Amino acid sequence: MNKKLSPKYSDDVKISNIQYRKNVKDNSKVDINILLNRVKLQKTEIKKKNFTLFISTLLGICISAYLIFF
Repeated sequence: MNKKLSPKYSDDVKISNIQYRKNVKDNSKVDINILLNRVKLQKTEIKKKNFTLFISTLLGICISAYLIFF
């Protein structure tokens, strides 16, 4: 599989993870595995946020029900 060169404007793109910051450089070749791993990490972050939102909502409902009915 041929690797494509990254775009020249890649300096403007902010990458949050340090391991990807060192792998993605200007005019360097980008491996598809690096991109797939980034997507996988983003999906786990979204799952964590959704879980936190669900737990906080459930806790809020429980506390409000406790205050109303007791």
